[in-house]
Amino acid sequence: MLNNVAISGRMASDVELRKSKTKGKNVTNFTIIVPRDNDCGKADKIPCIAWDRNAELVAGYCGKGKKVTVSGRLETRVSDGIYVIELNAKKIYFDD
Repeated sequence: MLNNVAISGRMASDVELRKSKTKGKNVTNFTIIVPRDNDCGKADKIPCIAWDRNAELVAGYCGKGKKVTVSGRLETRVSDGIYVIELNAKKIYFDD
C-alpha cells in the first residue's frame, strides 16, 4: 500500500507556530490553494499540518500567497464529530 501525495499551490493565509497540547511539539496547520487543471478559475483548498522542524520552517518562511510544494501522506482524524482529511507534510519546498 502507498499513501504519498504531492501538491503545489499558494498559502491561503499567514502561519502561526504553536506547541501541541499533548506532547509539547512544534506544530502548525495551514491551507494550500491548489488550482484545478483545465477548470478555469476553480481551486481546491487543501488543509495541511506540519510538525517539529517542518513546522518551524513553514512558520518562518511562508506567508499568505507564498508558492509552495508539499509532499507527505493523507491522514484522517475526527474533530468535534466531523471527519477531517489533511496532508501531513514530510517535505516542503519553497518555490518563490
